[in-house]
Amino acid sequence: MNNPGSFDTTTGLEITTEQDTESGKKKNKKLRIGLLIAAFILICALVAGLLIFFGNSRARIVRAFKNTYSELDNGSNKLLNALDTREITSKNDYTISLELDGGIEGTDFNIDADIMIDKDMMQIEGNAIVSFIPSIEFALRFDEDRVSLHIPMLKDYLFVYNYRDENDGYLARLTETGDLDAALSDSYDVMFSKDIASYHNGKELLDCLVEELKDTEVNKLKAGEYEIDGNDVKCTGYEILVSESSIENILDELSDREPFNTARVKDDLKDIFDQAGDVTIEVYIYKNKLAAVNLVSDLPRLEILFEGGDYRCQNVKATFDDEELFLIKGELDETTETASLSVLDRDILSYEYDLTEGDLDISVYNMYRSESKIKNDGRSLEIDLDFIDVGDSYAGGSIKVKKGASPSDMSGKEFDVGNATEDEINDLISEIYSVAAGIAGKN
Repeated sequence: MNNPGSFDTTTGLEITTEQDTESGKKKNKKLRIGLLIAAFILICALVAGLLIFFGNSRARIVRAFKNTYSELDNGSNKLLNALDTREITSKNDYTISLELDGGIEGTDFNIDADIMIDKDMMQIEGNAIVSFIPSIEFALRFDEDRVSLHIPMLKDYLFVYNYRDENDGYLARLTETGDLDAALSDSYDVMFSKDIASYHNGKELLDCLVEELKDTEVNKLKAGEYEIDGNDVKCTGYEILVSESSIENILDELSDREPFNTARVKDDLKDIFDQAGDVTIEVYIYKNKLAAVNLVSDLPRLEILFEGGDYRCQNVKATFDDEELFLIKGELDETTETASLSVLDRDILSYEYDLTEGDLDISVYNMYRSESKIKNDGRSLEIDLDFIDVGDSYAGGSIKVKKGASPSDMSGKEFDVGNATEDEINDLISEIYSVAAGIAGKN
């Protein structure tokens, strides 16, 4: 019997004993999910890198990726096309209006709010009613430097938090706001970046890809046979050879960027690629679109199969060590589009979309359901929510996305949350209690 902690000399993977069977299953499940994420990151990085070089093989691989995924962008998937708001939101000047009524475990609520994107800032204005509490009016602004909140019932305060500054107030010291500041900064940069290549010094990542991939080997493979659109066909194959050191350098460059810069994500990715060693990516192409993408390494084989249908990625299956990792199934007829997603043999999501009436029925985990109606005329998107049923919670209402935004001015006595002293915080809490007691007394 192998000792716990010993490793297979061929694969480099840890050997588990019979006593470790259950933990081994959990570890293998985590490995399968982690490898899929890692593979996605690596493939995206490589395709981006291949765009830089235009040898015949590289150009054909890039074209196959672009042709395959562009189908989701050209209306092939009817639901995605119905939900497309790019024409409405392209100029960063639009409003999302929400009207929701519902209940959460016996507590009723009503929310009426406008989320406005106005060039370089976001502002949310509205009111909320929760059970016996009367309407709470609020306005929240998120701009390049700070978050501002105004709640009229709390006198004339304008609460502000300057997330790009050094904050040394009582709450800042108590809660260590560094992670919050970074999350707000990154969120703003992603939402409002005028040049996505500049986000998080994207030039350094591009330079890294150029350096690591300029000598990457791309070789032609023997033709592979796959089932596409219900038929067995021969597909042109290529392999991309990537060394372990190149992968490590790319990961190092990625590790300073969201969402890869947390210790857990870094460690998980490093662990997976340490086990993988050198990686060969096999790409099989049929009629200038993807047929299969396989990862061959010291880990068990990962295969992603594009089985087609009405469009190439309508039906996609991924297997790891010959076990199904995820499965996307879709069907389309003259009146209805259906699709489903399962992961590790567990049903995750399914929907049925009526092309004529715009009715959409969604099921999550076969437990939670929602029914809605979609209308999109290119100038506005309207979604009427008949109901959302999540266990003991439910909701109904509407969502509307339209061009234009008219945020109100926000003013008041500024209360700097990040730099307020302990006494100032305590005084504020006392005022809030007084307001709450007054409201309770009226009810």
